[in-house]
Amino acid sequence: MGSGIARGSAAPARTDNARAGSPRSRLSAASRFAWRRSPLIALVLLALVGLAVFDDYGVTVDEWLQRHTGQASLDYILGREYVLSDHNRFYGVAFEIPLILAERALGLDEHRRIVLARHLLTHAFFLSAALALAALALRMFGGSRWLALFAMLTFALHPRIYAHSFFNSKDAPFLSAFAISLYLIHRAFGRNRIWAFALCGAWVGLTANIRALGAILFLAVAGMLALDFARAVWTDGFRSAAAKRVLGNLAAFSLSAALAIYATWHILWSDPTAFFDGLRVLADHPNPVVQLFRGELIPNDDLPPHFAPFWMAITTPPTTLALAALGIVATGWTAGRAAIRNPISALGNSETRFRLLLVACLALPLAGLAVLRPNASDGWRQFYFLYAPLCLLAACGLRVLIRAAASRRAARIFRRVIADPKDSVPSAVCALASFGLAATALEMASIHPHQITYFNLFADKSAPDLRNRYDMEYYGASVSEGMAWLAAEYPDSPLRVRSQITWAHYARSLLPPEDYGRIIAEDDMPDFYITNHREHALSGNLETELFAPAIYERRVYGNVIMSVLAVNLDMADAETTAPYRRLQSAAESGALGEPIIRADWDVYMDENALIYLREQCVSEDARGLFTLAAAPVNPADSPETNAPPGGADSLAFHFAHYGVRLGDKCLIRRPLPDYPIRAIRAGQFVSGEGAAWESLAVLPIDEAALSVYRNAYRAARNGEYGEPIARSAFDVYLDGDTLIYLKEPCAEDDTRGRFLLSAFPENADDIPPAMRERGLSHESLNFDFAMRGARFDGKCMAWRGLPSYRIRAVETGQWIPGGAELWRERVDFVPSDDDG
Repeated sequence: MGSGIARGSAAPARTDNARAGSPRSRLSAASRFAWRRSPLIALVLLALVGLAVFDDYGVTVDEWLQRHTGQASLDYILGREYVLSDHNRFYGVAFEIPLILAERALGLDEHRRIVLARHLLTHAFFLSAALALAALALRMFGGSRWLALFAMLTFALHPRIYAHSFFNSKDAPFLSAFAISLYLIHRAFGRNRIWAFALCGAWVGLTANIRALGAILFLAVAGMLALDFARAVWTDGFRSAAAKRVLGNLAAFSLSAALAIYATWHILWSDPTAFFDGLRVLADHPNPVVQLFRGELIPNDDLPPHFAPFWMAITTPPTTLALAALGIVATGWTAGRAAIRNPISALGNSETRFRLLLVACLALPLAGLAVLRPNASDGWRQFYFLYAPLCLLAACGLRVLIRAAASRRAARIFRRVIADPKDSVPSAVCALASFGLAATALEMASIHPHQITYFNLFADKSAPDLRNRYDMEYYGASVSEGMAWLAAEYPDSPLRVRSQITWAHYARSLLPPEDYGRIIAEDDMPDFYITNHREHALSGNLETELFAPAIYERRVYGNVIMSVLAVNLDMADAETTAPYRRLQSAAESGALGEPIIRADWDVYMDENALIYLREQCVSEDARGLFTLAAAPVNPADSPETNAPPGGADSLAFHFAHYGVRLGDKCLIRRPLPDYPIRAIRAGQFVSGEGAAWESLAVLPIDEAALSVYRNAYRAARNGEYGEPIARSAFDVYLDGDTLIYLKEPCAEDDTRGRFLLSAFPENADDIPPAMRERGLSHESLNFDFAMRGARFDGKCMAWRGLPSYRIRAVETGQWIPGGAELWRERVDFVPSDDDG
């Protein structure tokens, strides 16, 4: 029997050895080995992709501004003069200074090499954060390689954030540091050692240096330690070893965080309270711009409470959103049940608390944004740090689905259609999640390298007017592509290139040195204008088409996100320039009639546009700010952005946006508003030199349009507005928030000069800050009759809207050029009942 057992034992052993040497067994062992190291393998693959594409991404203005901040800060630390005085000094340099040190250590002196090195290092930091998130997921989910890999790839494959991970050295590094902080926080509470909390605190301090908003992590850790301390005191007493350990951890964390942020942020050395100035700059950014949001232009200091969450919802892959929502619900359900059963035990459950921390890191900043409404810009890029907890919550949601699919109830449901539902259904869940990641990766490849313009299906990205509903390429990175195209298309000549603000100047830094030297950026007489179609951010007017012809375009989702316009038509072909030459000929031949203005420029009026024509155009004629104020016939047509009602539509613009050069001549076409107008004030202001020219053209008003004035005049005389509040050269009536001026009979002198309107508010805080700083107790709203009035049937009528706040008095009158006072009166109003 013994020998039989021996033979029976030996035979299987030989069989196992044979199998171990077979190709199938070797493949299985290799697969297990690869799966155990799948996060590292994924990291290597992501790094290889990054190395292949890092030089495809353009350069932004913020890159060079951040670099300048880092250089100035490092020079100050080394004992040299500190030159920063604007709000940029409140941006931390914990990431910028290492970039500058690397640049100097490598001896980089060419613009292109500097930019590309910054892109590589910023992306490397981003990938290290992805690895930290995978390590954190391994700790959270019991060593699950699949959930770790899912969290890592979800983090790395957000299209917009992926693009930012190359060229954004502000928001992307803050996201990366935030993600690493979450890992260190989880590790510190898991180890429960003073050194772990000291390391965590130091990193949280560096994170708050990159962006002061990182201070929320300090509050989160301090709050969790406070809960630990309360639990230790409740169960073991105030003098217990557990309570003392918590206090030691809190002291180590707080001290290391404070030292880290103080040691690495030099502005705190002379004024530690400057940290709070950094928070204030984040909440009230000094650069006023408008945001294109759901088809409306909204100033960034008046954004709706749902601005950031809405942007998150339409620019984050749907798979991530759905799974994160499930993870949030599951976390709340689990924590709620635990708290009901045993509150003290729930406080001690580190995993439940950490998931609640993730929910808090996501929900509390969004709630703060909704309440405080800081001056946000460019979608939600300033809040990308929220994506780290979102990815972990999505992994929580995926685990809930996998567990549900592996449950007995799911097996009973799918038993009739699937042979082995206990294994197949969870695999199907994982396959669906993988499909979501793969679909995102494919879309990223299809719009490469412009992933910054990514939208998901919630934004109706197939719509042809997507660009007119949301800011698409808001960061100017695509301008580099236009600059590279110009350098390749015109290889032998100097090129004068202009763009909105200074994008062209920085975009040329990615060109080789031989091309960089022949690009003249921000020139007064540009040959080309490169645009990412975001001029509305400065002008406040949404224009879908500029005037000069596009000779190169980049489209995403069928919408143009970048165009190269030929301002100098001698640089474009005859077919492209033909419509512009025909327009010039029509103006010069009289086909457009006589000019409505003759000044430095002759100004003609087309059906829906003004045509400016200038003979012998020189540099002075193509620089500065052109102005156009169009006064509507009907006050109801006054733009809402130009409150109070009855005002002119101010349409400031630049020659590069709306002008072209044809030899020695300059031609501009500026669209007019789509409502009837009664007057136009046009001109040009040259930077630093005052008004170059300004002229007024009063247009005839047809009989149909005059009915607006006749009806208002009749209503005033019939007493519908009550008695006049002033009787003088003009009778002045008050209609809600509008003053109405009437005159009969009306002479030419009655429509000349400057009309006065000073509104005295009931509350001094309602006075605009600029006037309050000058010590004024009123708001001055002067205007011209030509822009707000009309003469008809021997009568005169004009109106001027009042401010939207309550007023206690109005001073109204008229002045004639030269200083002669025709009339002036003050009218006091009865205060309202609630006026103090």
